[in-house]
Amino acid sequence: MGNETNGKRVAKLNHTGESCSKVAIVNWLFVRSRGADVRLMILRKLRESPMNINQLSKELNLDYKTVKHHLTVLSKYGFVSRVENRYGSPYYLTDEVFKHWDELIKFISEYKPLKLDENGKYP
Repeated sequence: MGNETNGKRVAKLNHTGESCSKVAIVNWLFVRSRGADVRLMILRKLRESPMNINQLSKELNLDYKTVKHHLTVLSKYGFVSRVENRYGSPYYLTDEVFKHWDELIKFISEYKPLKLDENGKYP
């Protein structure tokens, strides 16, 4: 697809009033890319409590390198952070992600069906 088509698609996603770049990033990270489901699972686990890569890989039954890759991507775009950049340091959701969690999940669910928890809410 050419830039014009991509620009139209991004503009169409901008129905929330957010900047196109943020909307496009969320759309790519959590809806359209191959690793979208894994990244969302990681965010959900980190919403419960901070965890390091090893803990996340065991909790999610994923390869250590897979989790590390997705955390690097999430960190690059400001969704997660860590106290220290050392082996074993836990990752946590940034304040902005915590603050806008419901909006994030609502946006993702508009484009991709999400599973509800036992209370009928998006985890």
